[in-house]
Amino acid sequence: MKNSRLLIVILLIGATLITSQCGSTQNGGNSQSPTLASDSGSSSIDAKALLQERCTSCHPFNRVETVKKTVGEWTSTVQRMIGHGANLTPQETDAVIKYLGANYSK
Repeated sequence: MKNSRLLIVILLIGATLITSQCGSTQNGGNSQSPTLASDSGSSSIDAKALLQERCTSCHPFNRVETVKKTVGEWTSTVQRMIGHGANLTPQETDAVIKYLGANYSK
């Protein structure tokens, strides 16, 4: 009985640590968006870098690369990942969905 309680506590701590990593960024908690300078001199979001930074904390990038979805399906997927803790601003979300739709669509 005592061993099973200890095992449950250890499993809960491990699950908490794993779950907290899925919503965090890989650059030490810095939530600044990756950007690229555009021709006009302003910055725009580098959606591929953002995907590689934020999504690979929970699964490999090739998981994205091997799937073909419609823009609507990508929208649902990105919203579901946000529900699971992915840290994206509304602007980052739009950029990621546009990137996925342009590069990995049916």
